Amino acid sequence: MKCFFAYVLFCATLSAGAVTRQQNLQQSAKCALQRVVVNASIDDMRAALDLSIARGIEPVLLNNILADLSIYERANQAAYFLRTLGMMPVFENGEVSLYVDPRLFYSLSLNADVLVTQNRIVYRTITAAMNFIRSSVFKASAIWRVYIAGGCYAENVTIPSHAHVSLIGLSQVILGSGREVSATPYSLTWELEQGSCAEVVVRNMWIRDNLVVNGAVASGSTITLVDVRVEGSYTQDDSAARFFCSLYNGYFDHAFNVSGASILHMENVTVTGISANTCYAYGYIQSCTINSGLTFTAVGQGQPYAAGFYDCNLAGVFTGSGTTKFRLNAASNYYFVNNHASLVNATKEIIT
Repeated sequence: MKCFFAYVLFCATLSAGAVTRQQNLQQSAKCALQRVVVNASIDDMRAALDLSIARGIEPVLLNNILADLSIYERANQAAYFLRTLGMMPVFENGEVSLYVDPRLFYSLSLNADVLVTQNRIVYRTITAAMNFIRSSVFKASAIWRVYIAGGCYAENVTIPSHAHVSLIGLSQVILGSGREVSATPYSLTWELEQGSCAEVVVRNMWIRDNLVVNGAVASGSTITLVDVRVEGSYTQDDSAARFFCSLYNGYFDHAFNVSGASILHMENVTVTGISANTCYAYGYIQSCTINSGLTFTAVGQGQPYAAGFYDCNLAGVFTGSGTTKFRLNAASNYYFVNNHASLVNATKEIIT
């Protein structure tokens, strides 16, 4: 009996020692994490992680360590590690999913800009998510999908250059303080830089102000707009910029003036503005309404479909560069003629 009690005491001592050791390791890692936030340098972050692993703590246990911190601390600690070390909540086949939902922060009365849960990272604002992408070492290599809760966002949003980003409204996202006419409008800007070949998608968004392409370089980048309304202007801040774009189920309250854009595909889009529209090249244009003409330099640049206007309601002045063709099918030509549209510096070609 004495041997039995001695054995039980021995096992209890070993168990207590193991628990104490694990607690000490976690406390050590926690302190290392806290030092990381204070120093906020990549080298310190990597050193802290290496130290944790060397002391027997696997990276997967960092969630348990972070759980001991306050919500605000946990969000900040995890954000640094996720950004720097690639420990993304969803990082599969090169794709990273981020979420924006300010309602979660309001319901939990949180003051932080980011909240890390077991399988996702959630931001209060779209801008906070863009800043995360901008500062990530995976900015140009990952495919970023940002899922945004529907509602009004009173912020000007900038999509960083070199990043493959999809902004996806889970229901309609409004860049503005409200839906009413008197609401404050906000804009969306896409940055271009030399050598960028980024793919950007914007889906289910109402931009109350302007959609701006910011850059002065030739780029292989592409922006695709799906179910997007631009209440201001779709424009670029420098005519030297070159890029590709596709537009589906869109509505433009004013003209688009993107003289460097090669329109690959444009379908079910309405442009109601009275100012002349401008692009570098037009591609396959299907079932669109254009009330104020189009100025273009080239035809069919970089797109796989037969360039031309198919079943479109056309009005205004359509202006080419002198050697370009204005290609349209019979249905588009019917509206062109009956709306008293005109053609300048281009040759009309009826296609089937």
